[in-house]
Amino acid sequence: MVADNSNKATYTLPDGSKVTIDKNQNIRDYLLHLYTQYIKHENDNIEKEILRLINIEREKVGLEALEWNEDGYFFTEIRAEECCESFSHTRPNGCGCETVYTEHNVLLSGYWGENLGRVTDGNEMTDTQLAEMLVNAWMNSPAHKANLLEEHFTSISIAYVHLGGYHIVVQNFFGE
Repeated sequence: MVADNSNKATYTLPDGSKVTIDKNQNIRDYLLHLYTQYIKHENDNIEKEILRLINIEREKVGLEALEWNEDGYFFTEIRAEECCESFSHTRPNGCGCETVYTEHNVLLSGYWGENLGRVTDGNEMTDTQLAEMLVNAWMNSPAHKANLLEEHFTSISIAYVHLGGYHIVVQNFFGE
């Protein structure tokens, strides 16, 4: 960081580029904004359909709908890509799934959870059919259902990856 007598500070980012921000602005918040502003939702239909179906399940038991968490999407997408290599809550590097945040200097606070889903032979399914199959499977699994219906969760990021015959979905839940 380079500071001067003004209310600005200049940081050198890992790629060598420089950014100048107000000294009062939190650099982590700024970097999170940089990470998330260039995300391209290539599979938006499946992700949004899964969210819609989850919120129907939450409504059935009197819970508030989950909001889409765009800031968490970058990290959830990383986890989905990692699950193509190793379908597990343990990352390919052997660390826990939550470290995808801490390695980018994002501190998780409050409630957090992760659900994984994988479908094989789903290439003939529509986006809606694939989303329905995944949500039904999660609702029939006590641990996954607990995350879907956790009252403390208020938002969610969902990332979908299609690799060969596999359809992989990662959900990251967030709450206060």
